[in-house]
Amino acid sequence: MKRFSNIKIAGVLAVLIAIFYVATQTLGAEESPYTRYNLSEYLTLIDDGQVSTAVISDRVQELSGVLNDGTQYRLKFPREFTDDLTVELTQALPPIDITTNSETSGFWRELALRTAPMLILIGLIVFVFIKMRGGGGMFSMGKSKAREFSKDSPQITFADVAGADEAVEELREIRDFLKD
Repeated sequence: MKRFSNIKIAGVLAVLIAIFYVATQTLGAEESPYTRYNLSEYLTLIDDGQVSTAVISDRVQELSGVLNDGTQYRLKFPREFTDDLTVELTQALPPIDITTNSETSGFWRELALRTAPMLILIGLIVFVFIKMRGGGGMFSMGKSKAREFSKDSPQITFADVAGADEAVEELREIRDFLKD
């Protein structure tokens, strides 16, 4: 019965890991109102004068805002281009309304999302190693709990089973059957 409960625990743990994985992969993957651009497309939009507002999020290296036609946009950019992109935005004609967003409140959330899968995996490995230490399982090589019997150890004889004639008779039949 104990083995069955371990299988249940492992199954529930596997399902929870799968749910956590799917949730983290699809977090924010829902339909977004933003149009995504790459950096070269965005620089072309700036040169064409189509950008109305820009919000630079320095912490996540993301730029978002609104185009002149009302389209919301979002793009990621490498850290190395932060200064060059800021210069492009400030020198653009017509002028672009630029704001910066350098919040640091998401550090713990980001740390938890990045380390949680690794911690779950380490916990699962530790769980398996703890289960491997116990005897009687698949991984219990060299850990037999069988006792070695010697000829000197006391043995039960038919005389020890006093008063149970039927049991003695059945044991004799079994012994005779096994001898043949």
